[in-house]
Amino acid sequence: MGACTNITARKQTELEIRQLHEQLEERVQQCTAELIVANKELEGFSYSVSDDLRAPLRNIDGFSQTLLEHYQDQLDERGKHYLTRTRAETQRMGELIDNLLQLSRVTRTPMRYDQVNI
Repeated sequence: MGACTNITARKQTELEIRQLHEQLEERVQQCTAELIVANKELEGFSYSVSDDLRAPLRNIDGFSQTLLEHYQDQLDERGKHYLTRTRAETQRMGELIDNLLQLSRVTRTPMRYDQVNI
């Protein structure tokens, strides 16, 4: 007694599945490579922008401080208040730039899984 089953269609389907899997793996690798390049470009851009933004802020803060130190006796209370606010806001803007850079670094660190007690 014997049995004969034609498995040609099954083998053809398995071959197609393997080929589709290989194509998918290739696409994933290509997308990963593109994402790595895009992240490096974004990192370079963020550092460049932060440096470009910091220089004018340092100048504004420095000039405001110089005005307060050297011309304090010639300024009324309103002028002193404006310069003090200007300095505070430039320092705040510097902190915002630092926070944005820190946020961009967070996205590049590997994810760490940990249990938490909610």
